[in-house]
Amino acid sequence: KALDQVGKNTNVLIYNAAVVEKSSAEKIEAEKLVSDLQVNVGGALVAIKQVLPSMLDKGGSILCTGGSFAYAPNPNYFSLSIGKAALWNLAMCCAKEYAPRGIHVGIVSVYGKVARGTRYDPDLIAEEFWKLHAQPREKWETEVHIK
Repeated sequence: KALDQVGKNTNVLIYNAAVVEKSSAEKIEAEKLVSDLQVNVGGALVAIKQVLPSMLDKGGSILCTGGSFAYAPNPNYFSLSIGKAALWNLAMCCAKEYAPRGIHVGIVSVYGKVARGTRYDPDLIAEEFWKLHAQPREKWETEVHIK
């Protein structure tokens, strides 16, 4: 029953899950790549489907944490690079599908390691998520890049 209530009154979803491990095309097993994609992308889809019924009634924001590897893949982070690119595509597809229905979908791409006192400070990143969520509908953006 608890799962039946998940997402019933959700106004904002922030998806921030990822498997962050070094990997390479040469060494990664297909099963590991699929497992990582279940977290990096599949989990986002499951989370979106949980909140969607509530948001279709009243609107809301679906926001994901992206990364530079979506735009500049790193062969040393093979799986994560593929996952961030797929997450970006998921967000962009959902943005096009759900914007006409009052749901703001976007992605905040962070280009470095999250650490206090840097340009990647978690408080600064949270502020970017808030700004994206708070945008008036006529000014909705789908991407924010923190470089």
